Amino acid sequence: MELTQTSSTLKPAPLEGTDNRYKVLRAYLDNHGLDGLPGNPYEMKAYRTWLEAQGYAQTTIINHISVLRELYRHVGIETSRILKSPSVPTGFLKDSLGDSEAIQLLDFADKTCRLRDRLIIHLMLNLGLRECEIKRIDVGDFYQQDQRYWLRIWGKKAPGKDQKMEVCNGLLDIMLDYRNQFLKGMPSDHPFILSRKGGRICHGSLSRIVSGIMQAAGVKTADNSHRITPHSLRHTAVTKVLQISGNIRVAQKFARHKDVRTTERYAHDTSEIRPEHYATW
Repeated sequence: MELTQTSSTLKPAPLEGTDNRYKVLRAYLDNHGLDGLPGNPYEMKAYRTWLEAQGYAQTTIINHISVLRELYRHVGIETSRILKSPSVPTGFLKDSLGDSEAIQLLDFADKTCRLRDRLIIHLMLNLGLRECEIKRIDVGDFYQQDQRYWLRIWGKKAPGKDQKMEVCNGLLDIMLDYRNQFLKGMPSDHPFILSRKGGRICHGSLSRIVSGIMQAAGVKTADNSHRITPHSLRHTAVTKVLQISGNIRVAQKFARHKDVRTTERYAHDTSEIRPEHYATW
């Protein structure tokens, strides 16, 4: 869903893809007789109440509110203080992968997956990127400076790309290979991770790709599917950094968490650190 601004209404263009969050938003707009998103985001505060009335779980509502915020952000309106998500108990985080499972997943992706999908898996396991951060990457966000390569990241709820992370080792090789094959001559604001049609990949497609690879690799099964999700890869990366560094502040910066208490939720199993945990992937 893209937006065009017309007076006091942000009118959604025809939907692209199959992301259910856009369909739900469209249903809300139709239900309330709205031709598009109101230019004033305060008029959308009732969206959360409506989602609750439809019986959506709190974590699902968070996802629906996040796409609404992103649509407003697309036209330069920051709504994080206006369109607030429900609070969720700290125990909602999904499980992380063990070292052997992470290596198994990376090995499977490297041997069987197309280059784009390999890159997605590596970005999540090596840099701990969220799906929303991956889809927002533009060509100009991957750059070389002082003989090192960097990736600018537009963080969760952030009004701009507010952090950079160094890209190195195997991830660097994959990113350079991908850029050379698919993005030569593209402008700096062109999407980096492409959909099959050549546009910016959507959140739903990212989730399906990662889930499918995790299932095919054998790390996501019928027995653990309710606890192992695409977000588990970010959880794995943050937990690994915390184990290796032993420093909650380092892990907080790596995870791009505003509040260190959020990072502390990833420290659930660091009391069992063994020497082999300090090995890199």
